[in-house]
Amino acid sequence: MVPAVRRVAARESEQLTEWKEIYETLYDDAGEAAYGENFAGWNSSYDARPIALEEMRQWRAATVERVRELGGRRVLEIGVGTGLLMARLAGEPECEEYWATDFSASVIEALRAQTGADERLRGKVRLSCRGADDLEGLPVGYFDTVVVNSVLQYFPRLAYLRTVVEGVLPLLAPGGSVLLGDVRNLDLASCLQTGVELATRAGRPEPADGADVWRAVEQRVALETELLLSPALFAAWARELPAVRAVDVRVKRGGAHNELTRYRYEAVLSTAAPVADLSGAPRLVWGREAVSAADVEACLRARRPAAVRLAGVPNRRVHGEWAAMRALREGAAGAAGAAALLADGGGAPDPEELCAAGERAGYRALPTWSAEEGRLLDVVFVDPGQVPAGPLTGVYAAPVVAAGDCANTPTAFRGTVDTEVVLRAHLQERLPDYMIPSALMTLAALPLNANGKVDRAALPAPAFSADRPGTPPGTPLQEIVRDLFAEVIGVPRRTVHADSDFFRIGGHSLAAARLLARARAVLGADPGSRALYEAPTPALFAALVGDGPADATGPGRAGAGEGCAVLPLRLRGALSVRALEEALGDLGRRHEALRNSRLGSAGTRLRTPAADDHLLELTLPAGLVDLWSHTPLAAELALAYGARATGGAPHRDGGAPEAAPRALAGDLAPTVVPGSGPTPAGGRDGGRLGLDWDAGLHERLVRLAAEQGVTLFMVVHAALAALLARLGAGDVVTLAAPVPARDSAALRRAVGPYGRVLALSVDTSGDPAFTELLRRVRAADLAAYRDGGAALARPGGIALSVLAESCAEYEAAGLTVQAVPPQLPAQDAGLDLTLTERQTPAGAPAGITVSAAFDHGSVGEAAAARLTGLLTALLEAAADAPATVLSRLRTAPGSPSDGVRRWAGPALDLPEAGVADLFAAQAARTPGAPALAGMDYAELDARSDLLAHALLAHRAGPGTAVATAVASPTGFAVAVLAIAKTGAACLPLDPARALPALARPAVLLLDEAADRALPPVPGAARLVRDPAADLLPATPARPVRPPH
Repeated sequence: MVPAVRRVAARESEQLTEWKEIYETLYDDAGEAAYGENFAGWNSSYDARPIALEEMRQWRAATVERVRELGGRRVLEIGVGTGLLMARLAGEPECEEYWATDFSASVIEALRAQTGADERLRGKVRLSCRGADDLEGLPVGYFDTVVVNSVLQYFPRLAYLRTVVEGVLPLLAPGGSVLLGDVRNLDLASCLQTGVELATRAGRPEPADGADVWRAVEQRVALETELLLSPALFAAWARELPAVRAVDVRVKRGGAHNELTRYRYEAVLSTAAPVADLSGAPRLVWGREAVSAADVEACLRARRPAAVRLAGVPNRRVHGEWAAMRALREGAAGAAGAAALLADGGGAPDPEELCAAGERAGYRALPTWSAEEGRLLDVVFVDPGQVPAGPLTGVYAAPVVAAGDCANTPTAFRGTVDTEVVLRAHLQERLPDYMIPSALMTLAALPLNANGKVDRAALPAPAFSADRPGTPPGTPLQEIVRDLFAEVIGVPRRTVHADSDFFRIGGHSLAAARLLARARAVLGADPGSRALYEAPTPALFAALVGDGPADATGPGRAGAGEGCAVLPLRLRGALSVRALEEALGDLGRRHEALRNSRLGSAGTRLRTPAADDHLLELTLPAGLVDLWSHTPLAAELALAYGARATGGAPHRDGGAPEAAPRALAGDLAPTVVPGSGPTPAGGRDGGRLGLDWDAGLHERLVRLAAEQGVTLFMVVHAALAALLARLGAGDVVTLAAPVPARDSAALRRAVGPYGRVLALSVDTSGDPAFTELLRRVRAADLAAYRDGGAALARPGGIALSVLAESCAEYEAAGLTVQAVPPQLPAQDAGLDLTLTERQTPAGAPAGITVSAAFDHGSVGEAAAARLTGLLTALLEAAADAPATVLSRLRTAPGSPSDGVRRWAGPALDLPEAGVADLFAAQAARTPGAPALAGMDYAELDARSDLLAHALLAHRAGPGTAVATAVASPTGFAVAVLAIAKTGAACLPLDPARALPALARPAVLLLDEAADRALPPVPGAARLVRDPAADLLPATPARPVRPPH
């Protein structure tokens, strides 16, 4: 397959937006570094580490010197970045004005502050935030030099660069020049990527086939995200642009050998007439007339030509990588042999040695590319005494080519992922398994024969990957980091594992900067700029930001459950029952949980609905496995079966891994379902109901999570806490959250109970916006995830789990083993909510399956159904308007009807005064007016004051509740008003019903009948009113007003 070019406009916009996002992230702290010394983002393609500071300063000095040669009186720099060039040029006396643009607002703001603090630059430097092609308002015919350095590689295509060049030419003063700097050489793209691929494989223990390495190199070239240009382009443009009268292309100067000096160059387009055309200069041929730097110097001193071209010089900078590339391309060496060639200089001279020899002889040395072959250079020597200073042309003896053939087509940043993953996912959505190709390959172009048709004989042999899926994340933090890897690189989440190396699955240095910014936002911690290079996998990165081993695991689903768990495995292909029996025996010797799992035993069943389709069901005690055992089980079975089916030795991989000790009991009781009762003495009577959230809601929730820097679990956690608080559970809501505790590689591969059930508490008080509640949830959840000794949940209450549907498949001797979602008994909770995310093969949200396991005795099916329905409605409302305060989030399913809107009316601001204040005001205005039958306002006021004093004496007040059951209408009115005056909440009771489980009243205010019917409540005072009290005259008392 060959990646197609998408619609130009959409593609351009997408790529520019992506690069802008990356650079805004990269330059977040641009103002913190010293002015002109911020080399952030200049990382090596070979190991993703920052290029040595001394080498970067050498690179900068060479570029600054080139600008000085062109004239630095009035300079316009497009893409100023952190001001590396401006810091050296703008402050020089020769510079009158320095104009600079960049599309990063943060970098322009930082540069304004830095240049404003320098008196030499005030009034001289002019900064503006704009794209490279936005030249509106810039003065015409004004600038001596326009610099486009190190930014054009991020342009989306050649036409965009052409637009920029054509736009800046009219801005030049007569004789002015455009410097296009740090251009990446298209002709050496495969050479560079060979070096990069071999460097990334250097630490791998497994040997690599040379053909595999070459295919990887071709893949890198095909998926290049940056704009690469052949040096011949600029001579072609000079033929098309009348304003360009001279073209001068030179390689980068510098003694260091890195990708900047090996593969980059500068091109100057001048509007002045050249002082010399060097394309026809006399030639010295390397290897025939000169074989050393001393020969060159001697020749120049003896002949003293005005100009001479030393042609065909082997370039030591790229010699080793060129040799390795050629060996891989021709199949002459494997990966190890090619890697050995990297250090071979082949006797080639260093370009700087030749330049120094010419300068010692009194010549200017101009190194440039050779038109003969990419591994060669030309060095043109010019005698300044015979050739005056001024624009030169023909330094690079360019072949005549069409401009359109001189550039690649960069892929969008999100297209850097393996196209095999994307295409295979697309095919899986549309084709049955047997129609999906077994091998997919990406080429930069299809080879054609002389007739213009595909040359099938020239197509490379298909590569069949033997890679196995890795282990899934083993802790909540590892899951979060895994999701960030997938988001930033742009791959389906299921393709990223706990041990996936960021830089080997599509990441690069700029993507790393973006990931670190996302990690700071989501994890609330700064891992440091070197974090991803030191810890490139989700498991290592999670450990770096605070993930640690659990002090203890348990109880609940992490291993204390009762009943049986069913772990199904889908087996596709020709099955050897003998090999399967032996493999199960091997696993039984390795894992205690599988000791009795043998074919024919009571807990092991093999179903075969079709000849090549089998379902293996392993029924195990629930206390021996957990929610995260089924994927390692599939991987283990595949390894064991593969060994047995091929006649190899039994699979052995040590014994059971060390894990945290078991906790006998949890620390905190989770919040119970409001209105639920205790679990009956006979034990839990479980039931289960399910519903499905469609892909639309799933996508909106995922988008909300990304925008707020949280996970989907945190979104649902916040919504459930908000709902429970509104239903009367109190301000602080605690949920039981089963999470894996598999922090080591051995635990991630283990089958067993290696998890814990955290007690996650969040404070919902103050009626916060949902976004603020998400912030609180994130802080609380992350603190619990990082704390090995975090509180564990007791059995009971409400539990919440959010899982990802497993799609992992493992190949073994012609058999595919796939983990199927396990069937585990419900946690010992009143209500156990389990959400399972589904994704399309391409990684897009496909919906969420919600399973609600409940206890019939304490919760009941109706309450469970009502709670899940309310949660669904609240999540829909939060996804639509996340800034809404909790009290105004809709919990009724669907949109409110017009009738409800008319009934609700507009939002009104309530007065500061409460019920007691309003009553007192009315009593003062009309004390003798009737308030109740046989009682005026003054008497009602006095009687309620007396009762309020009695309530206050028994600790009633703000933040407490007074439960009242008074049958007399008059007595009930006195009681309600008295309670309002204390500032307590009034909780009317029905003596025929039990007190709600969540009710914690400070006082019970009852009549005699209710006193006989209601049992004692621990911690609550008990006041019994005499019905005759309301018929006696009231004794005056000090008025009571609520203290809030």
